[in-house]
Amino acid sequence: MVNFSDLLSRADAALLQELIGPGVVQLLFALDPENAGPASLRSMLLGMRPAAELLLSKRPGRASSNSSGPPRPTR
Repeated sequence: MVNFSDLLSRADAALLQELIGPGVVQLLFALDPENAGPASLRSMLLGMRPAAELLLSKRPGRASSNSSGPPRPTR
């Protein structure tokens, strides 16, 4: 079985920026460029949202707020 953090370790900076939000990443980079690298972004993302919420998210950068159950498949 694959651990979610191992899977997330394959995400590049562009995907991490999309998941966290471009504005947040730009602010982090402006404040401290050394802490805006992929490893730091992964750690921050896992601290912001649980893995299950990230997996249920329909769109990158937005946590699922669907309280009526799991997302429905699209056609």
